[in-house]
Amino acid sequence: MLQRCGSQLAEVLRGDCDPVQLLFPDGDLNLTTQLYQESTGAKMMNNLVKQVILTALSNKTPESPLKILEIGAGTGGTTAYVLPELDQLSTEYVFTDVSSLFTEKARQQFQAYSFVDYRVLDIEKDPKTQGFLLQHYDIILAANVVHATQDLQQTLTHIRQLLTSQGMLVLLEGTRPLRWLDLIFGLTEGWWRFTDTDLRPTYPLISPSQWQQLLEKNGFVESIVLSPDSNPDSFLSQQGVMVARNAEDINTEAKNWLILGDRQGIASHLVQTLESKGENCIVAYSDSHYQQIGAKDYQVNPQNEQDISRLLEKKQFDQIIYLWGLDDPSEEDLTIDTLETGSENHCRSILQLIQNSYNKPPRFWLVTKGVMATDKNDPVVSITQSSLWGLGKAIALEHPEFNSVCVDLEINTELKQQVKVLLEEINANSPENQIAFSKNTRHVARLVPQKLSTATTQPRQLTISQRGTLENLQWQPLNRHSLKSGEVEIRVKATGLNFRDVLNALDLYPGDAGPLGCECVGEVISKGEDVELMNIGQEVMAIASGSFRDYVIVDAGMVTPKPDSLTIEEAATIPVTFLTAYYTLHHLAKIKKGDRVLIHAAAGGVGQAAIQIAQKVGAEVFATASVGKWNTLRQLGVSHIMNSRTLDFAEEILTITEDEGVDIVLNSLSGEFISKSFAILKDNGRFVEIGKSLKLEGKYPTQPSQEEIPPTPLGKGGQLPTQLSQEGKAEGLDIHSQLKPDAAYFQVDMFKVCQEEPELVQSMLCHLREQLQTGNFQPLSYQVFPREDAISAFRYMQQAKHTGKVIVSYSDRE
Repeated sequence: MLQRCGSQLAEVLRGDCDPVQLLFPDGDLNLTTQLYQESTGAKMMNNLVKQVILTALSNKTPESPLKILEIGAGTGGTTAYVLPELDQLSTEYVFTDVSSLFTEKARQQFQAYSFVDYRVLDIEKDPKTQGFLLQHYDIILAANVVHATQDLQQTLTHIRQLLTSQGMLVLLEGTRPLRWLDLIFGLTEGWWRFTDTDLRPTYPLISPSQWQQLLEKNGFVESIVLSPDSNPDSFLSQQGVMVARNAEDINTEAKNWLILGDRQGIASHLVQTLESKGENCIVAYSDSHYQQIGAKDYQVNPQNEQDISRLLEKKQFDQIIYLWGLDDPSEEDLTIDTLETGSENHCRSILQLIQNSYNKPPRFWLVTKGVMATDKNDPVVSITQSSLWGLGKAIALEHPEFNSVCVDLEINTELKQQVKVLLEEINANSPENQIAFSKNTRHVARLVPQKLSTATTQPRQLTISQRGTLENLQWQPLNRHSLKSGEVEIRVKATGLNFRDVLNALDLYPGDAGPLGCECVGEVISKGEDVELMNIGQEVMAIASGSFRDYVIVDAGMVTPKPDSLTIEEAATIPVTFLTAYYTLHHLAKIKKGDRVLIHAAAGGVGQAAIQIAQKVGAEVFATASVGKWNTLRQLGVSHIMNSRTLDFAEEILTITEDEGVDIVLNSLSGEFISKSFAILKDNGRFVEIGKSLKLEGKYPTQPSQEEIPPTPLGKGGQLPTQLSQEGKAEGLDIHSQLKPDAAYFQVDMFKVCQEEPELVQSMLCHLREQLQTGNFQPLSYQVFPREDAISAFRYMQQAKHTGKVIVSYSDRE
């Protein structure tokens, strides 16, 4: 990161380079994520934050849900350390950032943690106007973000508004000037946007003692500073974790409560507890007529609108707790008449309460017992009260100003325990509006996708109902066919996704691209006549058209046994990539030791395979890729790396080679990149074109491609696509004849190779298998998606987020 930013310092200062692009090239968060999560300092400080959270957890009562808000969570560097330590059943975690880009990426990154909510929050603005509950969160965490706000005091004021009384604030911040920070984040305007120059006259970071003074000045107490090293001059003390508590809430204004009381004792216990805290309570019991029966106790007729109106005239109520449903008859005593009467009384009285409180809505609590079955085997013991939940949901939807909450208490528990959990819920100020207690556990309503169960006997294939959008991808029933001589049937376990498949789905491929998929790994389940080298049950790799399906039939010549040393997913990275790279470099370009090879789009599948093949023979590799993928190429041992998004690669190569150029170009780019590549090719060099089209008739940009379009293999499953357009061929040949007439020029059509030279393809597959088995070649890096999420795999490749291969796995079927 320092090398990337420091080398562009002059350009940034001149205004010729956007510093944000240096930090997040083309929106790539990988390198910044590594800095905040995987660097030595980040690991140390994030573990320190984790220990603070664990200490707080040890002091939290298990019955009360823990509510955590993370501010400016960004790339999720600190989040990744904290989430694994939390109990998903008793935690509410809100991941926020000022940018929805970060929250959406985090939603994908942390999808395994179902208790996390993702929201946009600008902590420099009033959080209430952004839909956040005040005095709600037990812990607020902010890592390397508060310093980036304009006014620290205003920011701390907003943070304190969100904290509960005695809530904990955990800040991770740099605490002294650091030149390496200035050369990275100091290039951005945000680093220097502070306006509180009385506190920060010239620099955004403040010392630990300044943090403690600032926290105490702004209503926090018990502030401490934690550091990995007690020596303030140590390298490890360049950051600190500041921990402080919110001071006690000094607001003593009493609230007015209307409790529509039960006769089981919950109402009386609630009143006793609330009045002990100085609150004002009025209790009304359900009866046949209106009557005051005590100083603050009444009885009313639920069906009499005047009774409800007279009750509400007593005070302006802040909270209404509806307990009348708890007195409904048990299931054994229930009749049709009592069911109808009870449901009608509940709905009528609640409707009257809502209509008569509309001017200044109180918070409305509908309390039931034994209504919600949190498990499919749980009984529902009070059908009459169920109407309260239906009405409560309607109130929450149509009149959210009442903050209506339904709470279902657990049956067969002591009265004191029921009162305890109800009071905790009332005091928690939770955003949940449907809560049920069962088996000593608090449950909240969540809508989760239910996996569609399909009969395992019905095989399926991935199809697209109408090309043009990835949303039209769908799994459809597959009709299996009988085998012909020389064919094998494979039960597919993983399919390699290629950019050709994405273009096919988006209707951007020139000509008919045929069915989706062109390679797979699986198990041979049957074979036709004259097939001797394959055994039933053998795991194999195959070049197979239409391979996005449960079963695929393919010519045995396009199949080779899977190396024992490779997993299914690793093997799925091999067929198309290594076959294309090996054929182009060895069979066509005749690569040899000492050759200089330029590989475009080298971070992709064919690119990574070509790097290994070139290195194996002792060739010198020059590679292009987008900046965010350079680290992948470095890990492969490539030292000459250039940007595939600019034309500067040509000058850079000429400088490195002292104007000699390269012997071989393996190209998948288009437009001016072709002429620039020819310009640096030696006069007797070899230019190999593996892109399927140099012009896609206006459908595809002539900028550098995100990934090479792989070949279309020979196999079963549909019509085979038209290959390179004549216009594209003419363009390439024209550039060749003009710039390098003595160079060899190849346009690769692997379909024709598979069709016309199956013996050659078979021999190359066998050779590649041997090289992989002995460890001379290694499988590529990959990302795996389950087949039910195939659309996400296509979208991931469409957005050029991947390096190496994208694999679709069928492991859910195993």
